[in-house]
Amino acid sequence: MTLWVVRVLGWLVVAHGLSHAVLPLRGSTAPALLIGDWVPVGLYVIAMIGFVVAGLGLLGLRPYEAAISPVLVLSSGLSLVAISRFGDPTLWAGGVVDVGLLLMGLWRGYGGWPTHPHHRRAWHVLALVSGFAFVGYVALATALFPWHRTWGSTRDELALSLPGDNPDRVPAFELQHAITIDAPPDAVWPWLAQLDQDRATQPDYLAGTLGRDLGWRIRELQANRVMVLDHWGAFVLLPAPEGRTRFIIRSQLSDARVPVWAAGLQFMAFELPHFIMERRMMLGIKSRADESVNRQAVNR
Repeated sequence: MTLWVVRVLGWLVVAHGLSHAVLPLRGSTAPALLIGDWVPVGLYVIAMIGFVVAGLGLLGLRPYEAAISPVLVLSSGLSLVAISRFGDPTLWAGGVVDVGLLLMGLWRGYGGWPTHPHHRRAWHVLALVSGFAFVGYVALATALFPWHRTWGSTRDELALSLPGDNPDRVPAFELQHAITIDAPPDAVWPWLAQLDQDRATQPDYLAGTLGRDLGWRIRELQANRVMVLDHWGAFVLLPAPEGRTRFIIRSQLSDARVPVWAAGLQFMAFELPHFIMERRMMLGIKSRADESVNRQAVNR
């Protein structure tokens, strides 16, 4: 096996690893989360990270280069179990790739892999930093996704019908984030209503993320309660005990037909940054609403 073949294989293995994002985006792990079964989640998390590590090892990144075969065999085996357990017949091609990589890992585990040439120290350090950073990001994005896809939400809230839901909604294809605000909905609404204002007049924590120039349009509006934005989702304020508010944002994640390549791209480039931005926005609204109510109470 020549070195250039190994390098091409390395990129293909990395791509195959990232393609496992199709499992959570097609809703395969969501039902398991609701009943506390973390086995399906663990299967895809370990397989996805493992393939990326093995692929970088094939590209010559040390110390991953020394663990290519065992990691490739482990990842392929777990991936096959995950695909068979999820029972999605459209993923048969991925299973075929897993079998091929499993056999190749066993074969080269005895025969060894071609040795990559040493590079200058500067390039070596740059490759190490970039490789470790990439693996770290993949691990973080993959491991945190089952947690942050329903951040702050209760089981009852996940099952609750909300304005903006599709008639045939499938919770497994949704993202939902929720937070408790120590203020009534009427006091929270003015901050939420600013989402439809021009970007230049928005608070700092919203600047650059929303605005008419970005194409957000209100599809449904119920004063002091609901705002449904096209291309984002439903922003809902539910009254809670002791004059509080449950602030819920529910949006469509994907569907059962999302392509494998699109799932990998969306998962790596969008899901974690989207959560960080949306969480920051929700905490900002909570902070300002709480502060406003406290200020009014002091002035009475």
